[in-house]
Amino acid sequence: LSHATTLQLHAPLPELTLERGLRTCPVFSSLTSLVLGDWCMAADFYPLRRILHRSPKPKELSFKLEMEECRKCKELESSKT
Repeated sequence: LSHATTLQLHAPLPELTLERGLRTCPVFSSLTSLVLGDWCMAADFYPLRRILHRSPKPKELSFKLEMEECRKCKELESSKT
């Protein structure tokens, strides 16, 4: 993985597996394109920060997010009518 130029990590991982893996995360010296899922937004963006810190040459960053309609947004929309 340390020589990968493109990396897609959008499947959710169990939290313990993720934390353990990020602690020993290699330097992605050739990584220029990164696709991450919403799991990387957890815990103050630690997964995202850790991966970016270990990737010295990023050019493209994309997110594949599973967006659920929030109750508050739905309430705001219905109050407008």
